[in-house]
Amino acid sequence: MIALAEDALRLAASDDADTVATLWESATGSCHRLYGDSISGLDWFQDVADICERGLTQAGVHANIEVGESAYDALRGRVTAEIDELEPALDEAIANSPLASIPGAVSALRVCASNICPELAFRVLLRVLMEYSCEIDQDRYARFVELGHEFSYGEFVVSRISFLIE
Repeated sequence: MIALAEDALRLAASDDADTVATLWESATGSCHRLYGDSISGLDWFQDVADICERGLTQAGVHANIEVGESAYDALRGRVTAEIDELEPALDEAIANSPLASIPGAVSALRVCASNICPELAFRVLLRVLMEYSCEIDQDRYARFVELGHEFSYGEFVVSRISFLIE
């Protein structure tokens, strides 16, 4: 729950409601829209963080959850490069989706990698690839596995997309 709270706080603190909403919607295959009259994406993620913190407190975990600079700034360029290289394939997969298309998904991923957190952007990228069944080659998958190791991911975070290898 601490990791979810940290992700939510990073997104809420970004001050970029459009990017946050686009990230969420593209990661959910457009099944869950955040735009509406009642709440913005920034407010929604702040609510998620608050719920996590209350749950942790009720469980007796007193975590002072604050987010500062990402511990993975050194990987920012590599994540951004992967997003840039995937842009044509992702744009096509998203545009041809039977679900609602999410314009700006790749731009939102790039903003997340550059301005919010490269590790979070990479996890969202993996989710978007799955949601839109965007094929990748074996070399890219190997780079993703390597990035996953550098982000200290467990064995299944990257391997979930192995079905996308062409």
